[in-house]
Amino acid sequence: MGTGMDSIAAHGPERNINVRLAADPAWKKTVAVLDATRLMELGARTGLICHLTKLDRKTANRLYRQIYGRPSPPGQFPFSDAWFLKSERRMLHAAIVWRIHKHLRETNSRPARILIDVYEIYRQIIQEDLLGISQVAFVPRILEMQLWHERQCPRCLTEFISPVEETDASCPGCRLHHRFRCRYCGGRAEGLRRGRRPATCRHCGAARDP
Repeated sequence: MGTGMDSIAAHGPERNINVRLAADPAWKKTVAVLDATRLMELGARTGLICHLTKLDRKTANRLYRQIYGRPSPPGQFPFSDAWFLKSERRMLHAAIVWRIHKHLRETNSRPARILIDVYEIYRQIIQEDLLGISQVAFVPRILEMQLWHERQCPRCLTEFISPVEETDASCPGCRLHHRFRCRYCGGRAEGLRRGRRPATCRHCGAARDP
């Protein structure tokens, strides 16, 4: 019991300092500038940076000009999921981003810090990053707007995200896989050199997906 109380007493002053620093306006702005700088390095534009760090646009624009010697390129936060829906690979990457975000949001870190960590982890585990930082930031917002929801793939039992009105219950990873492999025997599918896929698998005779 004494050891535990001694430990609490030893860490008490340090915790108090951290609390005071977190409440200090100058400290908050310093952290916001550091976050903004890293977001800029990762390709974020000032609109997204201001939204996440709460820096005013004038400060963010000045910081961008100081770093790059030019104004931030124009651009707005995405407002539609249409870009994702055009490609199964984009949807697969969005699912990966969402799983990373779900894990990191439990840390209760700053929104800017969470996005930085999500994007950096995404780029580390994916050889070809299809999503820019704006698209990565938009993925959780799509779920917040209830345009997408989580569901479980009946084929691989993986949790993934898809539009609420989506009728295909399989995940984008399985859909991509079964374009090239039979879902029953795993045999390699015939190519589409002549624009038409065979109706049945040449290995097991099972009907192919349309």
